[in-house]
Parts: sequence; structure tokens; C-alpha cells
Amino acid sequence: MPSIRIDALRWAVDAEDLVWVEWDFSGTFVDGSPHRMRGVSIFGIEQDRLARVRFYLEPVQTDGVTAETAVQHVMDQPHS
Repeated sequence: MPSIRIDALRWAVDAEDLVWVEWDFSGTFVDGSPHRMRGVSIFGIEQDRLARVRFYLEPVQTDGVTAETAVQHVMDQPHS
């Protein structure tokens, strides 16, 4: 991906030496198609250094479905 932009939107540090970062990745593939991912990474800190990381990233949907419509769809389903 020759044109990638990575933005750290928010971050938090907790008392257990963990750093949480919310990311927004955007760019264009070589063929010209757009790419966008969002999610979080959780970094473990040991002795003032990054020791480990877990990535939780997913592609951004561009089909017009919003969080609100997705939640409403789930709420409209019959529950047992």
C-alpha cells in the first residue's frame, strides 16, 4: 500500500503497565482501490519498553450500515 496514513485517535495508560491505542488506517492499494481499517492495539510495557502487543483491527464497512442501524437490527430480532 504505497499511500498509507495511520492516525492514533485516542490512547490510555492503565496502572498495570498497559497502553491502549485506537487507530485509523487509510490509504489506497496499488490498483487504486481504497482501504480503511480501525481498531485498537494493547501494548504491554515492561521495564519502560514495549514487551508485547495485541492488534484488534477490522476493515471499515462502506455499505452504509451504521452502528445505530446494526443495533436496531439486532434488537428487532426475536429473542428466546
